[in-house]
Amino acid sequence: GFVAAGETAGDEDHLALSDLGSNGLNAAGNVVSGQVPDDNDVSLAAGCHNGTGGVILTVGAGEDRDQNLGLGNLYGRGCQKDTAAAIELLKKAADAQHAGACYRLALCYEMGIGAEKNLRTAAARYAEAAKLGDVHAKHRLGKLYMQGAGVSKDEEKGASLIIAAAMSGCLPAQYDAYLICKNGSGTPRSPEQAAKWLLLAAQNRDTRACCALGEAYLEGEGLTMDALQAVKWFRAAVMSQETQPEALYRLGWCALHGVGTKQSFEDARRWLEDGAKSGSARA
Repeated sequence: GFVAAGETAGDEDHLALSDLGSNGLNAAGNVVSGQVPDDNDVSLAAGCHNGTGGVILTVGAGEDRDQNLGLGNLYGRGCQKDTAAAIELLKKAADAQHAGACYRLALCYEMGIGAEKNLRTAAARYAEAAKLGDVHAKHRLGKLYMQGAGVSKDEEKGASLIIAAAMSGCLPAQYDAYLICKNGSGTPRSPEQAAKWLLLAAQNRDTRACCALGEAYLEGEGLTMDALQAVKWFRAAVMSQETQPEALYRLGWCALHGVGTKQSFEDARRWLEDGAKSGSARA
C-alpha cells in the first residue's frame, strides 16, 4: 500500500519538488510569499521568461536563499535550469541545517531528480530533516524503513515514524497510518484505530482515503455500517481531480442495488461505464 522507493511519490512530494520553498512561485510564476521583503531579503529580477511570462523570485537570505535558488535552478523557474548547481545549492543549505533543503535534497536522491538515485543518501538526508522537525521527511523515512530501501528493514521503526508524522499533521502520512493499523504492519492490527486515521485523512481531502472510507462504511470495517455515509464518501472521491475507478464502480453498484441511494438503473449504468473507462475491472 506504500509508494515504493524511487517511484512516483505522494502529493506532498510533488508540491515540495515544484514549489520554491517559503518564498517561491506558484504555477503562474507569481511570488507566493505572503511577506514583503525586508532589508535582509534579496529580490532577484530574473530577466527571463517561463511559459507564463516574466517572473520575479523573492530569494530570501542565507540558507533560505541557497534552497530557493537551488530549486529555481533545478526546474528553471526564475533562472536558467542547471541541475548540478541546484544540487550544490541544496547541499549548502542542507549542511547549514535547513530542514526544508534537507528534505528536498533527499527527495532528489530518492527520485533521481538532478542527481543519481541513491536511497542510502536519501535516507540519511531524510533523517537529518526529520531531526530538524520536518514532518514530511519523517513520513518518507518511515516508508523507507517499511520497505528496507536505503536502510535495514524495520517495520516497527517505520510504523512509529509514519504515525508520528501523521500525528504532527502530515496529510499523506495519515493515509499510511491507516494502512499500517489496518494491516498490522509494525504495529498491532486495529480496525478501530485504522478507521480513525482513515476518517481524518478523508476529512483532509485525501482522495484515496475518501474511497477507502466509503468501503469501510459499506462493510462496517472499524465503523458502524452506514450506507448513506458510504455513498457520501464515494461521491467525495469522484469529485476530486484524481480518478478513483473503484469509487465510480461503487457508486454504480449502490445505484444498481439501491444501497445508500435511490435505485436507478440509468445512474448505475453511467457510473459503471465511467468506472470501466477509468480502469475498474469490477465495473
